[in-house]
Amino acid sequence: MRIYNKIFLSLLYYVKEIMNDNGYEDNVIDSYLNDIDLAKVDSWPTVAINRGRYSGEDFEIGSQQHKAAYFMIDIFANSKTQRDDLTELLFDNLNEITVPLYDFDIGFPVTTGDYTGITRLGEVYIDNVSGMPLEPPEQTNIVGENNHAILDGIIHFV
Repeated sequence: MRIYNKIFLSLLYYVKEIMNDNGYEDNVIDSYLNDIDLAKVDSWPTVAINRGRYSGEDFEIGSQQHKAAYFMIDIFANSKTQRDDLTELLFDNLNEITVPLYDFDIGFPVTTGDYTGITRLGEVYIDNVSGMPLEPPEQTNIVGENNHAILDGIIHFV
């Protein structure tokens, strides 16, 4: 598995932990917005981790050279209040932090947060996170589309 896949899977499982630790179902999926059929989603809130572009350019943080991967998180909630709460929760837990990087070639967590037997490769640093609510489409009766927000940011790695 390539390093970018390991980075995004580490982010996905980290977001699942945030959701679980704060009383939400870990209804977190690895998908592009266009791949999600919101009419078939039966549990709100749903959070979708979307892979953005990769930057092969090196840049310096401290004394080390790093590369960057960009991400986007779609939040589909039951209400505007839940949408705003989740946006703030994820922003607070993702901006300017390090996230463990795991080797998922070995396996995946059976239980969210339990990485027994999975090698930790190091850490990645997340910053430049921003978020905003999105206006719903004109013609929709899907709860999640009416209460949609987005976060984006940069994952730095060596």
